[in-house]
Amino acid sequence: MPTVKDLRRRADALGLTGFWKLRKHDLQLLIACVVLQRWHRRGLKHECPISGERVLQPVWLRGHAYELTSLRSYLADHAVELSDPMTGCALSDAELSAVCDQCGIQQSARAVRSAAERRRQQRELAEISALALDDLMHEIDTDEATGVRGLEWATALIADARSHLHLLARSCPASADAKFAQLHNVTQRQAPRLSDDDDAMSVLAALTQGSREDF
Repeated sequence: MPTVKDLRRRADALGLTGFWKLRKHDLQLLIACVVLQRWHRRGLKHECPISGERVLQPVWLRGHAYELTSLRSYLADHAVELSDPMTGCALSDAELSAVCDQCGIQQSARAVRSAAERRRQQRELAEISALALDDLMHEIDTDEATGVRGLEWATALIADARSHLHLLARSCPASADAKFAQLHNVTQRQAPRLSDDDDAMSVLAALTQGSREDF
């Protein structure tokens, strides 16, 4: 565990002055918050690439005041990615634990990082699924494919769409609902035009009439 002297040296390296009277735990917390804030300023996206929701409001330090809700959300999603912007080294367990304690997160630094890694993997899968759904909708909307469309094609497309919607919903239900609404609009638009070709689009159009959960 770092000593108070170690923490003061770290604070000096971060450009923090005037905090030498702080107790050890408060100094740990201050250093951790500043590192998090600087990480955020170095280009961390404010919005989820899938849902567009804000994933973190800036952590502004005003003495000991900061946004606990934002910090909790940030740690839950990004703890595994955190590093000191000055050294490139990962945040120590002590620094991460100090923030978790103050945020009311009753978990060890290792548990927080492990949960964040699972969420990161879910986000990556969701991004892939969102792109795959865009490709499927483009395929439905492509005029050149009308001659080869049939029930076999529709069955395969439905299976793919269900799989990708399920993966997307696990990470971001709102985004899955939005993609399903887009799928509904595409099939409704294309079904009448292709009714003479085969009934593949009619099947798709009927399936997208209900809710995403029933699809």
